[in-house]
Amino acid sequence: MAKRILGPTGSRRRRRFLLGPILLVVLTALFVTVGAQAVHDEGLFELGPTPTAPEAGITNILGNATDPGPDWADLFTAAGLLKDSDNDGNPDFREVYGGHAAAFIADPSSAGGATDPSTFSGFGTSNKNNDAISDEDCLNRDPPLTGSNCAPWGWDSGNVPAKDDLTNVYSYEAINPANSHLFLYAGIEREDPSGDSHVDIEYFQDQVSLGETNNFEGLRTVNDVIVVMDFRRGGALGSVSIRRWNGDEYVQVGLAGGQGCFASPDGDPDSICAFNNGANINGGPWPNYDNHGNEITTLAQNAFTEIGVDLTELIGSSPCISTFMGKTRSSASFTAELKDFAGPQGFDVCQPSTDLAASASATTTHSGDSVTLTFTEGNDGNETLLNPSVTTDNAACNSNLAYSSGDTDLDGKLDSGETWSFTCTISPTADTTVTATGSGVGELSGKTVTFCTEPPNANTICDADEQASVAIDVMSPSTALVKKASVTVTYRYEETNDGDGPLSSPTVTDNNCTPVTAVVDSNGKNQGDADLDGVFDPLETWLFACSRSASTLGADVDVTNIAVGSGVDSLNSTVTFCTDPANPPANTICDQDERDRVRVQVTHLPGGAG
Repeated sequence: MAKRILGPTGSRRRRRFLLGPILLVVLTALFVTVGAQAVHDEGLFELGPTPTAPEAGITNILGNATDPGPDWADLFTAAGLLKDSDNDGNPDFREVYGGHAAAFIADPSSAGGATDPSTFSGFGTSNKNNDAISDEDCLNRDPPLTGSNCAPWGWDSGNVPAKDDLTNVYSYEAINPANSHLFLYAGIEREDPSGDSHVDIEYFQDQVSLGETNNFEGLRTVNDVIVVMDFRRGGALGSVSIRRWNGDEYVQVGLAGGQGCFASPDGDPDSICAFNNGANINGGPWPNYDNHGNEITTLAQNAFTEIGVDLTELIGSSPCISTFMGKTRSSASFTAELKDFAGPQGFDVCQPSTDLAASASATTTHSGDSVTLTFTEGNDGNETLLNPSVTTDNAACNSNLAYSSGDTDLDGKLDSGETWSFTCTISPTADTTVTATGSGVGELSGKTVTFCTEPPNANTICDADEQASVAIDVMSPSTALVKKASVTVTYRYEETNDGDGPLSSPTVTDNNCTPVTAVVDSNGKNQGDADLDGVFDPLETWLFACSRSASTLGADVDVTNIAVGSGVDSLNSTVTFCTDPANPPANTICDQDERDRVRVQVTHLPGGAG
């Protein structure tokens, strides 16, 4: 057997307790539930003795394809990372099993003379369950703990007895689709199950982490939870209790008297289930260790424990857990000195978020026409939203605004990745802009996400994407008779080559009429091209024309048109009118006869019908 080697501070083994980023996702209704809804029989997880081979009747780690729900080996790889069978970046705990969160902690060992870099025991001062986590946590108490009364946790490397030395700790969350309760599962491995020992797994809503100077960072929040496991001599499970943080201390909210499943104080069946492995079992794909630090593949009887808790039933809430850690104590007293710890390890923080868009069946319409408005509410966060809704600033829309489509799994919840549509119909008689606001409540965080600039309270998240507008232009066609005189003027231009050489590309431009085009015959030749050779020969007069409309509304029109002709001689110089003949442009021959003007007057006739 190989000794468990920790390695230097920067080694992979030394860092493993920090690995394992978690994706927070939302459970979709993947399972059909029957009978009593309990943490062990609803098909969300393989908790407790398995009914099938290879370890029938024994609590184990391996997953079984014939049993509903995952077991621990279905969730994590040999390296303790999230398993992703199809390598698409979406871990199996979510994609295959519909879980909410999962995390694995491989804790270093102090067995066999090694030093565990993460212990409470090496810090040298008091570290107990109800103590403040950090300086910030001291100030979070009511009243705040100050001065010598503030004695937060500290950590350092050290050695702990094998019976208090954690190795692997892992946890999993799922939401029961039958009642939306948050189910919490956890598993631990101990190096030495022979003696009495006491293990706590603490779940924080705040992000708790190790500081750089042997301190902790983060704080406790009301409805944080500790799962307390007490083991008798020989490693048998004595009791499991659940405690809730009330703002000042942890108070017990549920108790299981030993191995098996137990009802909550309110009588809900199987709200707490806890099991030890009743015989040797396969330790799973990841490394396991004995009390000498040797790597093993088989866990001895009572070395593995797993629990399941209906957290919502026990504490009356479904907290959004962001971090968890395992801890051991020196005695059965809940406030005894803490020894080893594994973690802290993060679950993803709940981040309710949505994106609202608005559209209309027509953005330009006649007065009184019906227009259908559609508002799409997309959940682009990582938390399921309850009570998704849309409201507008338009009373006519609000009177018939209703859900249209998008609830793909028909669970009545706006799941992460879903987009719901809401529609209404209005009949505007004037230009109208409708502004919509969306909202929803995080299933775990309990926070409302909506549009606002300043959150009105701690339970509201302001999201600028939760507001969208659509504008409708209303046309009101009408007619009115006015006196109008209108005339079409056709300009004809005669361009004569009175020089001694042929010109190419003869053109005429007009400052008040376009386009000026050549007057051509049936052959497509300019009517002035006497020899039909397409060349503007000397003494030829080519014809051009342009038409435009001149009109008046109760006023006279007086327009002067200026026409300019041009052509290119055989030396590639342009012959045309120049505004400054003394300084002609390059390659230009100025001919002041190449410009003429004409004046058109249109006179309004009083009393005319137009």
